[in-house]
Amino acid sequence: EASIGGIIRDHNGDVVLSTWRVLHQCSSAEEVEALACRGAVRLAAEWVRQPTILECEVSNVRIECNRVAHALAQLAKRTVHCVVWRANAPNCVKELLLEDCRHSVP
Repeated sequence: EASIGGIIRDHNGDVVLSTWRVLHQCSSAEEVEALACRGAVRLAAEWVRQPTILECEVSNVRIECNRVAHALAQLAKRTVHCVVWRANAPNCVKELLLEDCRHSVP
């Protein structure tokens, strides 16, 4: 069992979509990552009504480098359900989103 979380933001850093879910019967971390990527592409195709750029790089990063997705995955684990929010994110990640935007400004 695994949990995943994702966030789609626009060019200003505003939330377009946030999502989290529990995955059952996964055989490896690589499978979980692949399922998360596939799910993100499907959600973007279905819900995002603006030009979309997919940035995809497979790499091993520390949790601190992906704190919003990690927090959403933990929320999925705690609540044991899947959610898709348009134009919003849960309160538990709002401060992390602000910090990410502050760190991305040159």
